[in-house]
Amino acid sequence: MGKSTTCACLAGSLAARGHSVTILDLDQNRTLEQWAKRFPGQLKGITVEGVDEDAFLDRIRELYHQASGFILIDVAGAFHKTTIAAATIAHLTISPAKLSAPDIIEAVKLNREIRQLGEKVGKPINHRLLLNEVSPIWPTYQRAALVDVERSGIPRFETVIHERAPYAELFLTGQTPHMAEKTREPIIKAVAQLDALTDEVLAALEDAPAMKEAA
Repeated sequence: MGKSTTCACLAGSLAARGHSVTILDLDQNRTLEQWAKRFPGQLKGITVEGVDEDAFLDRIRELYHQASGFILIDVAGAFHKTTIAAATIAHLTISPAKLSAPDIIEAVKLNREIRQLGEKVGKPINHRLLLNEVSPIWPTYQRAALVDVERSGIPRFETVIHERAPYAELFLTGQTPHMAEKTREPIIKAVAQLDALTDEVLAALEDAPAMKEAA
């Protein structure tokens, strides 16, 4: 469950609660834009726009002033120019990572660079690590990696996303777990985890400095 899948699933969870969601797809592969085009009419409450690098800031300003619903940004990659811009203006930045030694090393590095970026622009960046593709049986290497995460002090969501088929299926069916038939056990479990994550996301947004200033 990479960044694009995470973005789509979170959008589906927010839309299921009655929120309108706009996804800005900055990824070079336009994964989510192609997903939306392939399954028109299925993404109720969700709009997906592919945005070029040069138009990103203007478009985000337009949407911000409309003050309508949530804006999710699927960034191009770690510390691409638009990624840096998105991190500095976002109320919350989410970094998905697997529970493996290489991923945690990169997560620690990214968190340090995000902190430094916040110091450079003169504002704290509200950042959370999302642990995903976690095996439900919690093998030894994942438990060891989790200890490393806790030692690092990286702020993270308590909810972890387990490796489940419904997350990959959304690009096959067009349906996020919240849109799918909820009689299947994997769907039920995926929805429960996404609901827990969404609760944490909304709580983190309430604590965001920019949100407090606007209140």
